[in-house]
Amino acid sequence: MANRYAVASGLWSAPGTWDGGVSVPSAADVVRPNGFTVTIDQSIDVTTLTNNAQAPAVAGGTFQLLEANYPVGGITINADLLRQTGPVAGQILLLNGSLTKQLTIVGNITHTDNIAASYVIQQTTVTNTYPAITITGNITHNPGTATASTACIYIAGIVTSFTVTGDIDMMAGGGNAINRPRSSNSDTTAQLFTVNGNVKAT
Repeated sequence: MANRYAVASGLWSAPGTWDGGVSVPSAADVVRPNGFTVTIDQSIDVTTLTNNAQAPAVAGGTFQLLEANYPVGGITINADLLRQTGPVAGQILLLNGSLTKQLTIVGNITHTDNIAASYVIQQTTVTNTYPAITITGNITHNPGTATASTACIYIAGIVTSFTVTGDIDMMAGGGNAINRPRSSNSDTTAQLFTVNGNVKAT
């Protein structure tokens, strides 16, 4: 397992975005944005996406999805997404604007950060739209002492279909495992919200 990290803001597919400058991260890698913004412009297969610090990478930064850099067939992120203890607020994956193609995440989504305003996946504009978001894996929300403004997944926009194939576990602390996927500006749920697994609070 290798630790890979961004050295500049840029596209995932550009070797110059990454340490060493000659290759993009691959299946055995744990990947950190290292304080930068990395735009995912292709389907990816890595071990973990996280934004905690591990020298020489610093905490913070984000991976983002943008319609302008979104491939025609949609994007599959084959990776666990892990948000660990601070010290900075923010998210690991930002849905930055509306998307017209499907997003599929194959991996577990885990939030264990006690920092307020911390998320694994975040999108904040109520008028943004998404055709389908599918998560194949378990979602675990364990924010510890944080009492509010935390979530594994926070989506304020409009989602046609939101599917979780796995368990959702809301553990000690505040916030939400999944917050607000909606089908219209006046609705508070996705048009089709499906969970193929167990939902529990422990």
